[in-house]
Amino acid sequence: MMILHTIVTWLPILLLLPFAASASVQKGVLIDHVEASSTPFFSGSAADMRQAVRVNVHNNGLEGDAEISVGETTKEIRVGQGITSFYLLVPPFIQVAQQKVTVRTAHKTSEAVFEGRPERLWKIYVAPSTHTDIGYTDLQEKIFVRHHENTTAALKACESNPDFKWNLEVFAQADWYRERDPDAFAELERRITEGRVGLTSLYLNMLTGLCTGEELAKVLAPAQEFATSHHVPVVVGTVTDVPSMVGTLPMFLKQAGVKYFVDGINNDRGPVWNHADPRMVQSPFWWEGLDGSRVLAIFTRSYGQAQVIGLRDSVPVLQEKLPGWIHAIDRPDYPGDAIYGNGAFWDNESVTPHFIEVAEEWNKTWSYPRIIVCRAAEFFEYVEQNFGQSLPTLRGDMGAYWEDGAASSALETGVARLAKARLNAASRWHALAAAHKSHWEYPKEAFAEAWKDAIYYDEHTWGAAGSISHPQDEQTQKQWAYKAAYAQRADKEAEELALRSGQAAFEELSGAGRQRKRVGHSIAVANEFSWPRDIVTAVPDARGNVSIRDFVTGRNMPSFQYAGCTYFVAANVPAMGYRCYAVASRKAAQDPVGVLRPGADSYTFESANFRYQIDPKTGALISIEDLKTHREWVDTSAGYGINQFLYVTGGENTSLVHPGATPAPALQPVTHTEAHVKLVANGPFCAVLQISRRGECVAPVETYCTIHEDGHLDFSNVLDKAETTQKEAGYFAFPFWLDKPEAVKTFLDLPYGIVEADREQLPGACREWYSVNSFMAVTDDLNSAYVATREAPLFTVGVLNRGVWPGKLDNNRGLVFAYVFNNYWHTNYKASQGGRIPFTFSVKLREGAFDPVAATRFGNECLASDSVQEILCNAVEPGKRARRAQDAFVHLDDGPIVLAELSRDDQERLLIRLYNPSITAASQRLEFRGLRVRSAWESDLFERNEEPIKLARSERRIPVSVPARSIATVIIETTSH
Repeated sequence: MMILHTIVTWLPILLLLPFAASASVQKGVLIDHVEASSTPFFSGSAADMRQAVRVNVHNNGLEGDAEISVGETTKEIRVGQGITSFYLLVPPFIQVAQQKVTVRTAHKTSEAVFEGRPERLWKIYVAPSTHTDIGYTDLQEKIFVRHHENTTAALKACESNPDFKWNLEVFAQADWYRERDPDAFAELERRITEGRVGLTSLYLNMLTGLCTGEELAKVLAPAQEFATSHHVPVVVGTVTDVPSMVGTLPMFLKQAGVKYFVDGINNDRGPVWNHADPRMVQSPFWWEGLDGSRVLAIFTRSYGQAQVIGLRDSVPVLQEKLPGWIHAIDRPDYPGDAIYGNGAFWDNESVTPHFIEVAEEWNKTWSYPRIIVCRAAEFFEYVEQNFGQSLPTLRGDMGAYWEDGAASSALETGVARLAKARLNAASRWHALAAAHKSHWEYPKEAFAEAWKDAIYYDEHTWGAAGSISHPQDEQTQKQWAYKAAYAQRADKEAEELALRSGQAAFEELSGAGRQRKRVGHSIAVANEFSWPRDIVTAVPDARGNVSIRDFVTGRNMPSFQYAGCTYFVAANVPAMGYRCYAVASRKAAQDPVGVLRPGADSYTFESANFRYQIDPKTGALISIEDLKTHREWVDTSAGYGINQFLYVTGGENTSLVHPGATPAPALQPVTHTEAHVKLVANGPFCAVLQISRRGECVAPVETYCTIHEDGHLDFSNVLDKAETTQKEAGYFAFPFWLDKPEAVKTFLDLPYGIVEADREQLPGACREWYSVNSFMAVTDDLNSAYVATREAPLFTVGVLNRGVWPGKLDNNRGLVFAYVFNNYWHTNYKASQGGRIPFTFSVKLREGAFDPVAATRFGNECLASDSVQEILCNAVEPGKRARRAQDAFVHLDDGPIVLAELSRDDQERLLIRLYNPSITAASQRLEFRGLRVRSAWESDLFERNEEPIKLARSERRIPVSVPARSIATVIIETTSH
C-alpha cells in the first residue's frame, strides 16, 4: 500500500516533467504588458531636439534584452525583472494623436497605444524660500532664531556653490538677521547686491484686509528704504499662505516701485480655485487694482513647490512628479514657456541646500524642462520681456478669506484698530508742531515702534497649530499671549503718542495751556481731519450747571448734563484745527427741549424728522420712519431689526470649518427675548437710549443708542460673553429697506479705496464675508445707508456665514450683518473668547445715490471718534490770548480729496498723503497756515522720483492733483513765519 501511495503521489509531477523542461528552455524575458506616455522631457540641441516617451515594461520573466519602437525610432534596452521604466527619445510630437509603442523580445511582441502630446520647451523658474510663520510650529522666539539660522545656511550655500540663489520670503527676515548678527549682515547685503539673494517688498505676510492705508504703506517702507540706500531695486512683492488680497494692493505696489507680485495661495479656508478664472491659476497675468494700477502677478497653488515637484529629493523623484505638476498648469492658452515654482520649504522648515545639486544634475540629464533656480524677479523679467503684451488683464478685489480669523480675538482686534486711528491722528499734530516749532522733535522712533506692533498683530500667523485641538496646552497659551501683546503694546504706545505727547504737540500749535492766570477755564476742541465738522463734545467733571460760550460767535451753546459731563456740539470746527469755548458756572436753568419725545408706547420715540420703534424683545430698531415722507428705512421682511444681535452655534466638521466638507446645517440664530429701554439723556442736539437685552442661550448686550438731531445713529454695544470652545458666531444685523431691492449695490471701504462687492471682485474672491477699513454701504441709487464700524472689521452681505463659499452674491438686497466674532477655524486662531467686548457702529441714512466722499468721511469719524480729545486748559478772553479763538493749520479747498496722512520725514520735511475716494480725478489747493512753503514735490510713496510742483511767488497754496480712486504723495519744505 505504501508503494502504491508513493506512485499516486508522484504521478502528477511525473506527468508534468516534459512541460517543465520545455518552459525552462524558453524562459527569459516574459512581457506581461507595456504602458507608454509622452512626457514634457526633451534632450538634444536646438537642431536635433528629441521628446521623451516614457515606457513601462512589466516583465514576469528574467532579465534580458528587448527592442522598443515608437514610429521609426527604435532602441535596444535591457529589461529587468518586474517593472522597468525607460525613456525613448523620439522626434517631438506636433499634434495630439494616438501613437503605438512596440516591445519585441526573442519570444514575444507586445504593443500599447498612448496619446502623443506636443509639449513646450518649458523653463521652470524655482524661487526657493522658506515659509515664515511667526509661531504656529513653535514659540515665536524660536521661530526668529530658526529664520536667522536659515539665512545663515543660505549664505553658506552661496559661498560653496556659485549657482545657488535664495529668496527672503518676507523683508523682516533681513531685519531679524541684522538684529541677531549685525557683524554678519554685511555678507547678506553683499549677496543681495550681487543678485544671489532676492528680497520681497512686503515686510510680513499680511492680512491686508485688516490693514489701514498708512499701515500698508509702512509694510512696504523698510524694503524700499533698503533699496534706496543700497541701490538695489526691490521690485517683487510676495505674500505666502494667505489666499486673498485687497483690491487696492496693486496701487500700493505700483506707487512703491514694485512691478511684480506673487501670492502663494493656501486653499485651506480660502477656496480660490473653486471659482477662479483658469487664467489666474499658477499663470502670469496683469492684476489691475481699483484705480487702474497694474502689476504683473501670479497666484500659485500653495508654496514649498520645490518639494511638491521633487526638487528637494532627487532626479528620479523629480521625473515622477514633474509631468503631473506641469500638466496641471498647462493649458492651450497658457502664455509663454515659463512656469513659476514658488518656494522650497514649508512652515519654518530648516533650509537644506541639496535642491541646487538636484537642479544641476537634472539640467545635465535633460535639456528641457530647464530648472532655473532664481530670484523671483528673474521669472517676471523673463515673462514681461517675452510675453508681457499677450498676458490677460484681470481687474478687481480678492476679498479677505483669512481675515475672519481675526474675529476669533475680537477684543484685541478692536484694540489694534483703534490704536491705528490714534496713531494717525497723533502723527498730524506732531508733524505740524515740528514744522512750526524748531525745538519740537517729531517722535519718529516712537511712531515706528507703535506701527511695528500693529503690523505684527495684523500679520497672518495668529497662534499655534494646535490652538483649536489643544487650546489649554502651554504652547497654545504662550503663543497667543505673545500675539496678543502686539495689540496691547500698540494700544499703550498709541495712547502715549495721542493723548499725552500728542496733546502737548497740539498745545504748542494752539497756545492752549500756556496761560497761568485763571479766569474760569476753557476748552479747545480739536479736529484732526481735513474737513470742518461738528463734534459732540463732553466737558468732564463739570459740577452743577455750566454754560458753554463760543469764543468765535460769543453765543452760549445749547448743552445738557449727563453722567457727570456737560455735552455740547462744537460746531464747524475748522479742518486740521480747533475751536475754543469758555466754560463758566451758571445758575440752574430749565432743561432744554430734547431731541426725542415719547411716542405711542414706551418703546417708541419721535424726533422732528423720524419715528423710532424698538422691539420689546430683541431691543433692535424695527422701524425708522421718515415723518415727512412716511418712508420706512427698516426692512422688517428680513426678519431682523437694526442693531439686532444674533448668535449661532454648531457646524463642527462641516463646510463652515472646511470648504468642501459636509454642508453646514441650517443655522438657527438665537436672539434676545427681553429688552428694557430707558431714555437716559435727552439734549437739544442728541438723545441717548439705554437698551438692556437678555435671553436664553444668548449673551446679554448693553447698548447705548445715541440719536442725533440730523438723524444719524450711534450704537455702543457691550457684549458680556461666556467663553466656550463649541463652534459659534455672533452678528449684529442691519436690514435697510431700499425701494429697488433688485438694483441694490454694496460698497465697502478698503485701505485707500472703495470696492463694490461682487461686481468689482475677481472670480475666486471671498464673498462669504468682507473686511472693511471703516464702513460698509448699501444703495439702490435712490436711497443709501452707511454703516460705520470701529472695533469689528467683518461684514456679510444678505445672509449669515453659511459655509457655502459662493462664487457670486445671491442675496444683496440691502441687508448686511456685522460679523463680530467666530471660532470656525480648525487651527492657528483662538478656540474661544469671552468677557466684555465692545462693538460700536454708526448708521447714516440719506436720500440719493452712494457718495464715496461722504461715506469715507463718515467712516473715518466713527473709527477715530475716541481719538478726538477735548483738550482742557487755563484760558483768558480771546483778546488777551496769544492764539486765535479758532484756527485751521491746514486748509484744503473744497472737493473730494482728503488729507489721509501727515508726518515728518528724515529731512525735516512734511510728508502728506492725499486720498481721492471719488470716481473722478480732482485738483485742489493745499495751504499750511503759519508756514511758508519753500519747495514742494510730488513723489511716489517713499519720496523717490520727486517731481517739483510749480509754486506762484505770491501764492501760499500748493496745487495738488489726485487721480480717481487713488492716492498721491506730496513733500513740502517749510519755514515758519
